[in-house]
Amino acid sequence: RGPRTASEIAVDRRAAERAGQRVGDRVRVVVGGAARSVRLVGVFTAKDSRTAAGATLTAFDTATAQRQFTAPGTYSAITLTAAHGTGDAPLAEAAQTQLPPGLRAVTAADLNADAATATADNDKLTTLLLGFAGIALFVSTFLVANTFTMLSAARAREHALLRAVGATRAYVTRLVLTEAALVGTAASVLGYALGIGVAELLGALFGVADGPAAPLRPLAPAPLLAAFAVGICVTTLAAYLPARRAAAVPPVAALRTGEPPAPAALRRRDLAGWAVTALGALLTWAAVGDENLLFVAVPVLLVGLIILAPRLALAATALLRSPMTRYAGVRGKLAVENARRNPRRTAATATTLMVGLAMVTAVTVAVSSVARADEREADRAMTSDLRITAVDFAEIGPRVADRVAGLPDAAAVTPVIRTELALPGGGDHGDHNSLSATAVNPAAVARLAPISVREGSLKSLGHGIAVTGQTADAHGWHVGSR
Repeated sequence: RGPRTASEIAVDRRAAERAGQRVGDRVRVVVGGAARSVRLVGVFTAKDSRTAAGATLTAFDTATAQRQFTAPGTYSAITLTAAHGTGDAPLAEAAQTQLPPGLRAVTAADLNADAATATADNDKLTTLLLGFAGIALFVSTFLVANTFTMLSAARAREHALLRAVGATRAYVTRLVLTEAALVGTAASVLGYALGIGVAELLGALFGVADGPAAPLRPLAPAPLLAAFAVGICVTTLAAYLPARRAAAVPPVAALRTGEPPAPAALRRRDLAGWAVTALGALLTWAAVGDENLLFVAVPVLLVGLIILAPRLALAATALLRSPMTRYAGVRGKLAVENARRNPRRTAATATTLMVGLAMVTAVTVAVSSVARADEREADRAMTSDLRITAVDFAEIGPRVADRVAGLPDAAAVTPVIRTELALPGGGDHGDHNSLSATAVNPAAVARLAPISVREGSLKSLGHGIAVTGQTADAHGWHVGSR
């Protein structure tokens, strides 16, 4: 049953199950930072999204709830249930006419829509996932291009025979691009099916408890078109350059039985690579302290290194030639010479790993930097040996500081209450007409915080305020100012 007196409560089913409580048990409930013992008289189911985040839902009798959370005779919200045959919108319009100014009646659909659009975490998560998707597509272009480059090299004689019997370069290009489009279509079908499976799994693991979840619409036009357009277009575009190279194979290549022709010189590519890398290095140097410019400098520097990858591959294999020959013999020498024979192919294979490693490094550095910054901020903010904070969805009671101060090992204790001080005549102080303030225990704050008093004394905080020297200079204040 529901609670009838101040000594009774009811809780939601999930909370009772987690705590192992049953109807009739004595339980402790914390309201306003004060704990008291009450009897559990009811367990109910609740369709509330907050319970999915770990919150508990506790029901009191009306008088107790008003005394603890609002005021006697008042309510924070009223829930209406539409009669049979009445829609939500007409009921909300009728209720609005009975409400005083400042209150509004909204439908459940409107509340859900507002909650969905007001959640900043959803936008951050979407941006993060789209960022990882972009990185995956960027890396996959190198994989696809490298794959079709090797396929075109292995099928060079086949393409030459097609040219010999009358096929044009455009025909060979279309042939390779058609194969790429077919591969992209097959991969899109498989990827879309896997995506639906992952979405179902995430919904089962992290879905809203005891409430309606967002419907999964796998056959909706928008996601279908987006998935297949991205899958097919990226694959086809990545295969375009290999297709052009395949079409450039001359018909006479079908008659060759010797070694393949030597690859083209790297002179022009090296010049372009050094120029782009130098530009990226200059932008990176100029971006010190300017993160917006850094977002431009890093991609430019990475593109320059990608262009220089064949030259870097030759330099790396030159260093590996001697040790590989010494420790791996003929096999090591063959491996090094094979990598050096076609530096473009070696670079295309290594670029995928390079880009992936660069992305992992960038994310790791960013996460480590944020974690270290949080640690430093916590060290600066933590001026005492211990700090007592409330758990989620709770607050600290007014007498907790006195109880802690009574402990034999507590040298100094102060409550910390954040507030705002309104300044008279905001125009005299620019755009700021309020001042952030913290209420503390005057007798303890000097022992808890690293404060050096320039003027006056902290012993008179019970009758006034103390400010930092910077704040006093900004407002023209001195000891004794009102």
